[in-house]
Amino acid sequence: MEDLLRKRITSVIKKLYERGLISARSGNVSCRLNASTMLITPSGTVEDKMKPSGIVKMGLDGKVLQGRIPSIEWMMHAEVYRRNKQVGAIIHSHPPITIGLSLSGEFKVVTEECKMLVGYDIPMVRAPPGSEELARAVASESSKKVVILLGHGLVAFGRDLEEAEILTEAVEENAKVVLVYIVSRINPDGSS
Repeated sequence: MEDLLRKRITSVIKKLYERGLISARSGNVSCRLNASTMLITPSGTVEDKMKPSGIVKMGLDGKVLQGRIPSIEWMMHAEVYRRNKQVGAIIHSHPPITIGLSLSGEFKVVTEECKMLVGYDIPMVRAPPGSEELARAVASESSKKVVILLGHGLVAFGRDLEEAEILTEAVEENAKVVLVYIVSRINPDGSS
């Protein structure tokens, strides 16, 4: 089971990188192993070169059980797992269109797929990356499917990695539709 999850995490992180949802050293992915342990991507690894053996195994208390230094966002992942027993996997991506639209105040859920998967309202939080404040803010919204981190990224909560990946992609696809709609309203002379 653990070996399979390690392979799945590396597969997902590579797909996110290839799709432009994370950059070379951004974003992180984790899976719950049991009530007190998780697997999480390491800090400082180039995402498209990640290996299953490099995934960090750690307690939700922050103790590294196997591997190197975990992602700076480990506290956020651990706090979500402690608070919401239904969450089995977390993807923290950096989808550029979602981030840009949320900062501009233009992000909204418009596609039927996104409405069906995440609902009409996506919570947005702002806190410093890697902070306890961010961990608490995100965990307090973990009953939702996704949370937008203003100026920072998107966090998707799934029963498994597949669900978290589907949610991540659905939100960014929704953001693309919103962006196309905004651009289509602009006249050739630049006025809207």
